[in-house]
Amino acid sequence: MTRKSTNMNLQKTWKRILSFPLEGMNGKTFGIISILYVLSILTAYYFAYTSPNKSWKVLPIPLDIIVIAVGILLFFVAIKIFQKPERGIFVIAFFLPFERIGSLYHYLPINIRISQIMLLVTFFAALYQFLVLKKKVYKLKKDYAVFFLIIFSCVLLLSLTNAADKVRSIEVLLFDLFAFFSYVVLTSLLNTKEILQKTIWVILTISFILGLYSIYQFIGGTIGIPLGFLGLRYGYSNAFFYHIPRVQGTGLEPLYWGNYLLIPLAISFSLLLSSLGEKKIHLTKQTALALGTGMVCLLSIFFSFSRGAWYASSFTLALILFLYFIKRMLTIKAVVLSFLIGISLAIIAILIIIITKAPVTQSLFVNRATAIQDQSGRQINTPKAISLFKTNELLGIGVGGFGTQVKEPTTTNNTKTNEPASPLNENNTQFATVSNQYIEILAETGILGIASFVLFLLVVIFNAFKALFMVKDPYLRTIMIALFAATGGILLQYISFSTIYIMHIWFIFALLSATSYNITHHIWDQKAKRYENKPKAH
Repeated sequence: MTRKSTNMNLQKTWKRILSFPLEGMNGKTFGIISILYVLSILTAYYFAYTSPNKSWKVLPIPLDIIVIAVGILLFFVAIKIFQKPERGIFVIAFFLPFERIGSLYHYLPINIRISQIMLLVTFFAALYQFLVLKKKVYKLKKDYAVFFLIIFSCVLLLSLTNAADKVRSIEVLLFDLFAFFSYVVLTSLLNTKEILQKTIWVILTISFILGLYSIYQFIGGTIGIPLGFLGLRYGYSNAFFYHIPRVQGTGLEPLYWGNYLLIPLAISFSLLLSSLGEKKIHLTKQTALALGTGMVCLLSIFFSFSRGAWYASSFTLALILFLYFIKRMLTIKAVVLSFLIGISLAIIAILIIIITKAPVTQSLFVNRATAIQDQSGRQINTPKAISLFKTNELLGIGVGGFGTQVKEPTTTNNTKTNEPASPLNENNTQFATVSNQYIEILAETGILGIASFVLFLLVVIFNAFKALFMVKDPYLRTIMIALFAATGGILLQYISFSTIYIMHIWFIFALLSATSYNITHHIWDQKAKRYENKPKAH
């Protein structure tokens, strides 16, 4: 290859890199996105400089540079989403775990996540494709779960009449409605098996990377690396909890981080069981990624020392084994190999503890896993929530009302195990929670609220269970088992925390519902059948 041809190839490559974000973009679309970009920059400036939380002032990089850099990046991402709105699902899946680190937590008066911004971009991209380009990229499905979700939303609105703090209640209501909105948008856009496959790849990849990062948090927190280089909140450093750091990854708290990891853990374990059960095991990229992601997820959940995450992950894995058993997909070889992987994982965890000299003992682990009481205030707040429910059994005390009506501190020392109290959050403010989603819904929205929410869940679970016994495609069967088990684990862990509008929870609800719908209505099966029956060219 001559020097001239090399220079020409470099020029073409450079031109390709520069033109990639604008590829296939017409002038009208570019103009609309440019206006949205400018408005988003102005909005970011306004909230950042008027926010009572001025933590951005201590950043080593000026806020102007951060806002502009992130804005430019999201601008190009938005362009690609406007070209194909289904790309928004992949971007949302990528940003799902960025709940604290990677969000606008430090710069705005409320915690806005990039995944939420990208959901709005995806929605407007689909709307633009439909209204301007006359392309229908979405499909509103006949989902009875949405019917009960609408009823639940109406109950939330009615409960405002009983709210003591209307501002707080409206704020919580808007976040709840946005979460419900995300469910409808995602189920409408997830229309092909290819979109599902790419979404799974994104979830596994980002979870593997962030899982390694969370293990680094434990190692670094144990050996004394400054918190600024770890991303740990002070309350989860080795200054608390028996001088053991509790990993939180990019999540707001260890329990939320562990809850998110149930999704990649279930997907990884299901893919591994399917791969290990084959007569001849092939170490494909998917199998290797599932193995790596599953191992770092389990290690991260263990080092989170979140009792709820421990219980939920155990339930999730057991449910996957049970579903594989009743579907006659479970082989002795897969069980034995999974057991060996589990032993290897335990050895790695023990080696990490020994090398870092972390004060983790067997008695501490047993006490943590089996203690009935804890420092989160569940034993105190549950009776209070029941008492508040009895004051208005039909509509409750108003959405978001428990935290405003229970004024006393919710952090207490555990006299049984002498665990230190959980600290307040970094802004030194805290709304009390029941730490049980179902009881909190009962207290805040009454019988009508809990009934409509449970009916929504039952419809989602029923449709998924029906799809499990109808699916023929091996890959879809494997993913359906994973999504079903992850949902079960998340719903189980809901008895240990209470925040209804968490994005990754509604994302998994949407994935499960959309996949179930396309299986039970034979949409993807029919497409596969037409492709298989297509006459081959001679």
